[in-house]
Amino acid sequence: MAPKRMTFRLRKIPPDGTLRSCLNNRLPRNPEYCRNMCPENRTAAGKQSLGFLYLKSGGGHVSAAKSMARTLTDNYPDEADVHLFDPVPGTHRMLAFLLEEGYRIASMKLSGLWILIYDISRLPFVQNLWNYLTYLVIRKNLSAFLRDRNITKLVLFHFLLIKPVRYVLSDLGLSTPVITVVTDPFTAHPMWFSQKTMQTVVFSGRLKSWCVNARGMKESRVRVFSPVISSRFTRIYREAENADFKRKLGLDPEKKLVLLTGGGEGIPRARRLLRAWLHAAPEAGLALVCGKDEALKQALTKMVSACHRGGKNRESEIIVLGFIDFMPELMAASDLVIAKAGPATVFETLTAGKPLIIYGYIYGQERGNLDFILRRKAGFYMPKISSLAALAGALVTDLGRLEVLGRNSLHAKPASDLDALAGFIFSLNN
Repeated sequence: MAPKRMTFRLRKIPPDGTLRSCLNNRLPRNPEYCRNMCPENRTAAGKQSLGFLYLKSGGGHVSAAKSMARTLTDNYPDEADVHLFDPVPGTHRMLAFLLEEGYRIASMKLSGLWILIYDISRLPFVQNLWNYLTYLVIRKNLSAFLRDRNITKLVLFHFLLIKPVRYVLSDLGLSTPVITVVTDPFTAHPMWFSQKTMQTVVFSGRLKSWCVNARGMKESRVRVFSPVISSRFTRIYREAENADFKRKLGLDPEKKLVLLTGGGEGIPRARRLLRAWLHAAPEAGLALVCGKDEALKQALTKMVSACHRGGKNRESEIIVLGFIDFMPELMAASDLVIAKAGPATVFETLTAGKPLIIYGYIYGQERGNLDFILRRKAGFYMPKISSLAALAGALVTDLGRLEVLGRNSLHAKPASDLDALAGFIFSLNN
């Protein structure tokens, strides 16, 4: 007897173009719950409850959310509660891995694959698929978060959350105001602007022009503010403070210090960078910040410990650090920063008035940051690892050139208007 033929039928996508409505098990609507969650009812006590949503798929999203949360809490202690929330942990393991770890691995370690993924993700069908998968991952956690925290306003710090959050709010029958903060200042993924009428914050006039003219965003719904930078980077440190800080780290306070960082997720091509540094042997100390990549920290520490050049142990001139909470102090004590072109690192370096060598950038997202640095003559682009250490060594011995680059960095730094952005978020009711 012939086996039964198995047939698969795709349900028709509804007119709104989303895949969300194809789910068989939609979240139930509870009229009493919806009335209690209505923004007008929840603000009766006069205190806002703001939900700051992010994904751990890049340090820039998280650092922007945390800096903004601190500012709002400091400025409106009796009028607003801010709740930082990643809706992914504890959900479907494979989908959660794709959303967070998959991004980090592809963008930082598999650049060729990342270029393919990024270009494909521009296609509308692929964007719908990502929105659907993200919705599946976050819907239960986000619904519980909205209920438990009595959220009156949502602020989104990742483009993959924009439509899925709207889907969840629609499922619950809520009209909660939503604001998107685009963390990429110059070049951003089209999915950031998938909701044409959503209140959106961008960090440059160039990006606003692009999203209005090329993406069809309503100009009145797009506001320009300076990039989100922690106020700790704006402090001016005295030379004596920097010398004391170097001593605490075990470094020679008389030597120039070069800071090598790749952001909170680690340093791409770190082993090659360290080998090139050890080979060139510049007359400067080196601080490597590995972020949350503990395995990388251990590997680099072993490389440093095993290195002897000319009978001299270089361990005292190189320090390897993990995730730290003293980056402003470390950057202030440094004379030169080597990093990839992540927005947080770029603007923190400019705010600290330090020259910057960029050795790489994430395709599709960070090229605009590199162009900005080069246009303002605040640093260099050196993707060739074998030449990077030699360039750094030449710069730290050329005090005049270092001073000019540092001055250009200060001139290029964005104005600090975290308070203005906090006020905008607090007062906005869509």
